[in-house]
Amino acid sequence: MNYSKVIKTIILGLLSLTALNVRADTTKNPTGPWYMQDYNESSWRIDGLVGLNVEPTYPGSDKTETGFAPFLRYMVKDKFNNRYAIYPLGISGSFDLSDNLNFSLQLEYEAGGDGESADFEGLDEIEDTIDGNFLLSYRWGSSYIYASLQPDVLGKGKGLVWFYGGGYDWQINKSFALRTKLGLTGGDNTHMDTEFNITSEESARTGLKVYDPEGGVKNIEFSVQAEYTHNKYWSILSATQLENYLGEAADSPLSKSDVTVRTLFGVLFRY
Repeated sequence: MNYSKVIKTIILGLLSLTALNVRADTTKNPTGPWYMQDYNESSWRIDGLVGLNVEPTYPGSDKTETGFAPFLRYMVKDKFNNRYAIYPLGISGSFDLSDNLNFSLQLEYEAGGDGESADFEGLDEIEDTIDGNFLLSYRWGSSYIYASLQPDVLGKGKGLVWFYGGGYDWQINKSFALRTKLGLTGGDNTHMDTEFNITSEESARTGLKVYDPEGGVKNIEFSVQAEYTHNKYWSILSATQLENYLGEAADSPLSKSDVTVRTLFGVLFRY
């Protein structure tokens, strides 16, 4: 895998966003999942999602699972336009450093992997932990770029993950909005070991070959999110994310598919 070509492709793709001049949503904080986005809310707001999602059973799996995707968030905004949110598995804050520059932070519970499940039978169990997320994004018009670090706050073995990318938002008409994002993800040695490593003991139990990946680029991803707003209280959301695993992540015996797809469809409500 020629990483320099991949990185150049990402950079050129981000630069090409500056040439787009279609009128679009100018959300201050467009990155991350929909519940981290700012919809010009009042001083407080409750919103949520009821829907279904389809995703791989684990990173690099060729199997998918379908599940109920509920979400509820309470969000407040102070007089300086800083936004704070609390939801079932975490808390977040978003701060405008200037008209174009935004910093956000997040603490969120992440479940580990069960060594007794069918997907991980014979492998060491991955412990539950708390992820941090420190994200800096810069927007000009309808385009944005972002960079983010996601450390394992409790030190349970997930390591450090990094993200870099950008996107473009279209407001097609008063009701229909489309958001696209292209990004690159990587991790340190600890993270790559946790997700893709096979120790000699695990090899003996599972029959998989011993594998010891190095830290580096993990995957490139592209996502599309469409939202149709019925009124100020209700809208329909659909999102699709494609991940293409690269390098040592793709070479792991655990990676059954280099390309995985995640989809979400649901109804958003806001109060």
